[in-house]
Amino acid sequence: MHVSLKVGAKQKDSQGVPIEIAGRLRTLSDGVFIEPSPRHGGHRENAQGLTAVVETDQRHSIVLTSLRMAPLSLHQILSLGIYPQNKKLIIVKAVVAPRVAYAAVADHFILADTPGATSSNLASYEYQHRQRPMFPYEPDAEYPTSLS
Repeated sequence: MHVSLKVGAKQKDSQGVPIEIAGRLRTLSDGVFIEPSPRHGGHRENAQGLTAVVETDQRHSIVLTSLRMAPLSLHQILSLGIYPQNKKLIIVKAVVAPRVAYAAVADHFILADTPGATSSNLASYEYQHRQRPMFPYEPDAEYPTSLS
């Protein structure tokens, strides 16, 4: 089935606008997957809500979930019939979770500092109540050598 959708930027505090994609609805799933490794509190059964895979006209496979969930497991995409060995590039929006989840299939990771709540650049946030000085915000911060 061919679909045209607007995706992304659905949260009220979103940093962007939805984009339009077109392609073939390849998979529709309940979003349940099993993580066999002891991760994230040992949860084996995970649910990301109603999940669709759309293969765009440019041959990109886009996973759309109805519930927000960090990309914490390779089984999130394996359960949908997406196999990393058939892909040149996998893009996930997260900072920490994908490193363990995708380590078995990734030659390297490229971090992108995108706006939003998951930025890896701590200096991009405004802090009203924090200790000063504090490294890395003040690179020359000094601390006492003993706690007396």
